[in-house]
Amino acid sequence: MSSENSFLNFLAKQSRMHNINDFMHLYLKCWGTVYDSKHEKYKDGGWALSAELLSAVLLGECKFKPHLRKLSDLTTDEWNEMGRRVRTGQNIRTAGDLWKMNASETNYLLLQRFDLFDLIESGLAIEAKT
Repeated sequence: MSSENSFLNFLAKQSRMHNINDFMHLYLKCWGTVYDSKHEKYKDGGWALSAELLSAVLLGECKFKPHLRKLSDLTTDEWNEMGRRVRTGQNIRTAGDLWKMNASETNYLLLQRFDLFDLIESGLAIEAKT
């Protein structure tokens, strides 16, 4: 196994070991599901992740699962937009390819609500149906 593959496998394993709270701030304004709520405002159900809701989650007053898209769901239009942003010209279709991206590309995918951290696979997010 190459050292590059070993490193990518290590990163993927690390992302699955993290708590969802480590990633929540990256998905502000993302739609998701609140559950196990003890908060008077945020009842169980669908909510957009706001700063106030994020605070409630981090304080343990409720739990939140973001609805995210898999990288494999990238549309042709989104791929073309990514092409305008890609410096390397590399094919970015899996979490293992993320090391090839620059900050602009990463930000674009986060704004489009893509799961960049294998949160769906880890059960920490819900796959969004597009």
